[in-house]
Amino acid sequence: GLGLRIGRSDTIDKAAVGLGSAVAAAGIVWVAYLFAWRLSGSAVGARRTALALALGTLVWPYSKFGFNVALTSGCLTAGIYSAWVGVRLDRVKTLAASSAWLAWAFLTRHEMAVPALLVAAWIIFESRHTWRRLTERLIWFSIPLAAAFAFWLWYNDVRFGSPLDPGNLDDPVVGFDAPIL
Repeated sequence: GLGLRIGRSDTIDKAAVGLGSAVAAAGIVWVAYLFAWRLSGSAVGARRTALALALGTLVWPYSKFGFNVALTSGCLTAGIYSAWVGVRLDRVKTLAASSAWLAWAFLTRHEMAVPALLVAAWIIFESRHTWRRLTERLIWFSIPLAAAFAFWLWYNDVRFGSPLDPGNLDDPVVGFDAPIL
């Protein structure tokens, strides 16, 4: 290391995680600005959208904590924006980037598989008129997500003894039969 002693032994680690959340939150606002600008064609409207997101939602408060919320939200936002650009501008490599962002969101929180499936359904819907484009788009979109899913299965198997056990299956609150109160 650097030989520096600052606070406790985990101070620099905690600062790095906290800074990562701030950077991820700034990324969310930037991608939202880009998305709003593409959708509306108005830089003023995009700035207002970005400011409303930054100051009127939980993006700002969560930017100060070492939780995975900012990272997950940033990956999800970038993935959805990239999918929109990939389909609208017919860029299959941008769909692969979308899938990579969504794969990172999934690896951060496994329930992010649901938005990834919804984006895939939207790509199918938007590409339904041309079989060749649909196939090409789905192949480019599927590769990073398939790799992330394979890694997730392997990790669960190594760490928890089963590919489909993400480590919280012993929690009594996970099941649908758990009392809400």
